[in-house]
Amino acid sequence: MNGWRGAWSLAKFEWRRDRVGMLIVVPFILYMLVFVYSFFDELHDPDNLAMSWTVDTLHLALLPILGFPANRMIMKAWREDAFTNKIVSWRILPISVRQIAAGRLIQLIGLLAIGNFAYFISLYTISDTLRGELDIASYVGFVLFWFGYAAGIAGSYAFLEQGFSGKTYTIGSFLYVFLYAGAGIVLYKGKHSIMLGMIRELQNGNWWYTAGSLVFGALMLLLVYYMTSMRLKVRSYIR
Repeated sequence: MNGWRGAWSLAKFEWRRDRVGMLIVVPFILYMLVFVYSFFDELHDPDNLAMSWTVDTLHLALLPILGFPANRMIMKAWREDAFTNKIVSWRILPISVRQIAAGRLIQLIGLLAIGNFAYFISLYTISDTLRGELDIASYVGFVLFWFGYAAGIAGSYAFLEQGFSGKTYTIGSFLYVFLYAGAGIVLYKGKHSIMLGMIRELQNGNWWYTAGSLVFGALMLLLVYYMTSMRLKVRSYIR
């Protein structure tokens, strides 16, 4: 089995196994829709800028995890090192480390695209204010900006998941929470808004931020692929 065919087979296997876990992300999407809809509903309220840092932080934190199904392996990551056990079971088969790394990223991006696009399509459908601010072409740029960001950050989660023990993965994931909180505080103190800023830029026809975000996502995924492949060759598989 060649490299990409093997990676695709692994991704399809994981998709089939995590069908129920994929549905559990729906409550996250609904929560974001309710919260963000109220923000856009009062978009032109002068006091709404104070709320924008919360919306930004929500997107920074939750959009990347829409690519991760909620399953029992996550719950067992700390206690049983379930991710490591899964990789061990694959390593004893004729599956290369590159196939494992690529298969995980294919699975991740597939789920991430479905989750993110379902959220943003729903948001555009229900928000009259957002449709009034951005036409469809500009909104595509808005969606792609967030998708590029989410793909890059989600890739770094996947590297922690495959490259280290379950305890390290769990600790690293919690450290991200502090990064998101710190980003939110900086935005609040500086009275900046990623959401409002992107809307203004796209209204003016500036797609540079969207292009930069997509480049960031692509480079991060490529880096994660090579780093994970190298890490899988040398990491310890003993719990």
